Amino acid sequence: MKSIRNNKNKFGFTLVETLVALSVVMVGLMAAFSVAQSGVSSSSFAKDRITAFFLAQEAIEAVKNRRDHNLLLSNAGTQTNWLEGITIQGGLPGPCAGGNSCDFDLTAKLEDPSSADSFQSCEILGGCVLQNVSNPLSPGQHYYGYGVGANSKFTRQIIIEEFDGFEASVRIIVTWNNGAHEFETMSYIFNWF
Repeated sequence: MKSIRNNKNKFGFTLVETLVALSVVMVGLMAAFSVAQSGVSSSSFAKDRITAFFLAQEAIEAVKNRRDHNLLLSNAGTQTNWLEGITIQGGLPGPCAGGNSCDFDLTAKLEDPSSADSFQSCEILGGCVLQNVSNPLSPGQHYYGYGVGANSKFTRQIIIEEFDGFEASVRIIVTWNNGAHEFETMSYIFNWF
């Protein structure tokens, strides 16, 4: 006669097997969350680096724009120095003279597109910490500049060194997260008149 208490034919998991299975699942989940968090962190850094690249490119274009503006005035006979308003201001040292760091204020250009970019020393601009400024021409959009806005995590400095009256180096340094990260680029501009 068979005993009713025969447990060998019953199927099920013991407590130890269940705990082992749960620990294997937990290790797998922890690895997946770690990879996901690393991906989010990497994409955030990539976004900031791309923003820094575009801020540096914008600064180089502003310097070239001011140089071209000055050269057009010079060709018309009303302007004499190709770096007027940048390294020279009315015959005196300008905001970017002598290797001093400076930046340009986009606000005046948005208000009057025909005006030349306005360069200021970083001392005047509060250390060149860019602000998140509402765009008056496109409500709901923002730009990085100097106006009424909250400080952003980005700082931009333009450093210009003139060599011989015909060539100047333009170095742009963009930092973010209080200087923890930095993007630097250099370009050369020439007096082509």
